[in-house]
Order: sequence, then structure tokens, then C-alpha cells
Amino acid sequence: MRVDHGHSDLGNPYMVRREEEREASCDAYEELLLLGPLVAARDPGRVRDVGRMNGFFGEVREWDGEAARKELGRLTDIAATQPLRLDCHCHPRRCHAYTVAMIVGGKWNL
Repeated sequence: MRVDHGHSDLGNPYMVRREEEREASCDAYEELLLLGPLVAARDPGRVRDVGRMNGFFGEVREWDGEAARKELGRLTDIAATQPLRLDCHCHPRRCHAYTVAMIVGGKWNL
């Protein structure tokens, strides 16, 4: 199941344009998911703030925290009954899909 932007509400809003942005992008995404209700609304200011707090100063896409939480719940339900493979084009480099896999109990690969 693809979890990249354009295919899923779980796509990372922190766009990696240069490889040196990858760690901060993934750290910010992880915090974004863990904050849950704090950034549930489509609030680009809060999403950008989370990125900056994690050292990410690049481009930020639109984020719908409520849709992301619903998708996390759906994937968690699937993973409870069958193997779930999460795909993103970043693999094998560090990727936001690893965070999603940790939360829902799936595998991260592509």
C-alpha cells in the first residue's frame, strides 16, 4: 500500500528536495503524527512550526491531520488481520513510511 504524497493522506508534508533535509523531514513527520489532535485541522502554520522545531525549513505541503488519523486507523485495522506492506519511493533511505509502519504494525519496504 503506497503511503507517499499523491497516493495517501499519510504522505509526508515536509518535502525533501535535498538529501540533507531527509532527517529533519522524517523527525518532523514523526512528531506531527504523535501530536495528533494538536494539528488535526488544516493549519499550515502549525504544521510549518512542527517542521521548524525539528530543523526542517523547506517546502511544506498541505496536511489534513484528521484524514491522516482516519487512514492510520484503517491501516491499523488491516494490519491486525493480515500482513500489510507499506510502500514509498524513498526506500531504502529513511522515510516517513517507517513511522507509519511502527504505528500500524506493518512492514516498510518497496
